[in-house]
Amino acid sequence: MLAGTHVLGVPADSDQNAINRAYSLKKYAARGNDAETARLEAAHSKLMMGALSARIKGVSVNKDILYADQEPLFPWKPK
Repeated sequence: MLAGTHVLGVPADSDQNAINRAYSLKKYAARGNDAETARLEAAHSKLMMGALSARIKGVSVNKDILYADQEPLFPWKPK
């Protein structure tokens, strides 16, 4: 389990919107506390990099949208 899940209070398999929402709320609550803000930023980075790594590996992405961010190839259309 990722350490960031305990800090931000979201499950490790949460989507980016849930992670960002929790990060924003916690960061707003910790404003003025530099140590807590740094801890939250580290947790947020760890969770987002974990989600990105899983997406690149194709682990947490539905097969239908796995390559949705890549340009489709149309042989009749020039590039």
